[in-house]
Amino acid sequence: MTTGTIDFTNRPIKFGFLVNPNDKNSISLAIELNSLLWGGHYNPIIPVFKRYPKRLKFFYENFTNGSDICNGYIDAYDPDFLVPLGDVNTNFIDEKLGRKLLDISDFVENLKHRRQIKYGVDINDVISNWCSKEFKFVREEKINVILPTFPTKHNLFLKSIFGYFDKRYTERFLHRHKECKPKVVKCDVNNFYSLVEENTYYPRRLTRLDIQPDNKGSLDERMCIFIMDADSTLDVIDFWNLRALGWEVLPFPKQSKNNKDAIEFAREFINSFYRPHQNIVGGFHILPILKSRDLEIGIFKEILNLIIEDTKNLGHKVIKHISYPRIWDKNNRYHDQAVCCQISHASKSIEISNLETYTIVEAANPKFTLFNSAVYCSYANDVEINLRSFTHLIAKAFPITSESYRSFPGASMARSRFTNY
Repeated sequence: MTTGTIDFTNRPIKFGFLVNPNDKNSISLAIELNSLLWGGHYNPIIPVFKRYPKRLKFFYENFTNGSDICNGYIDAYDPDFLVPLGDVNTNFIDEKLGRKLLDISDFVENLKHRRQIKYGVDINDVISNWCSKEFKFVREEKINVILPTFPTKHNLFLKSIFGYFDKRYTERFLHRHKECKPKVVKCDVNNFYSLVEENTYYPRRLTRLDIQPDNKGSLDERMCIFIMDADSTLDVIDFWNLRALGWEVLPFPKQSKNNKDAIEFAREFINSFYRPHQNIVGGFHILPILKSRDLEIGIFKEILNLIIEDTKNLGHKVIKHISYPRIWDKNNRYHDQAVCCQISHASKSIEISNLETYTIVEAANPKFTLFNSAVYCSYANDVEINLRSFTHLIAKAFPITSESYRSFPGASMARSRFTNY
């Protein structure tokens, strides 16, 4: 007789977008596609180096080539699918990682116009469910929904903060979600701080609706200020990928160093984070301030001094880091707090008793209706099986090979895989 439990955790499908780190158009497209997807906030943008620059040698000291770095990112984020954008080489991807490659034409239909996704959940379905709950009655606390537009200058940086809907999608959004009274607002590098308040929703923040991140028991809340160069494509990718880990990140571009409102906003962010630590007696949460990889050390120190200048009570509330977290390095990932969070939407547990040969169980489904369901996979279920038997030996681990799937008759290589967790 076999007994136990089968646990299902429903979550968005996770995509990894492969880009040339110098290709602005591909990076922009990755951000735009993530803005259309439920869970897009947690999808990494993975740089594929033909040969990484000498200035990055310090960060990749244990890696001899770009392929190892890319495979390190894939191992860290554990995406379900990989989507190459632009001119990138994918021949080096480690087959042991078990990731399916999707051509952009297979991933999204009518790329230049309507952009109907073929995988994942269209963000409109999630927003419709959210609006029906949040705007059904008059709220005491007002919720603002904005659709920012950006100038050509610093365009990529601003898209990475807010996400982006093109003109056609913006028109569809305004027509479909009138109840949340969305507003189109102009945004630039000098005023974006005023638009990231907690009660303000924009495309990227909307992709996080109804998702619970789990930071795997980390003692510290993973938050930071990221001082960066808004004109650097690598810094934009790094900024995006920190948040895809599950971090809450306030960007501070060097282009805002003379903006008094930006400096004051950073100070408020520091003060809001500093409070007694719930797990360390007598300890306090201290906010890391990170230097980006393309920022000169002198400018980093100058901006850091501007933020804590003339404030006697800020110096002990922050800790500066001049090294970016080594997401790609399996040996240093945990030390750098660069372990990716697990995300979930809904869960269910099924008790198994008196099992003789096989059983049929129903997976967990999303709590909202899918109107614009994808042609192929819409969402994922993480399945954890815990069985015990008094009469048979049951394997507790499986090698990651195609033979493993024969143990699960309902699973197939096309729609199932083993995760890193």
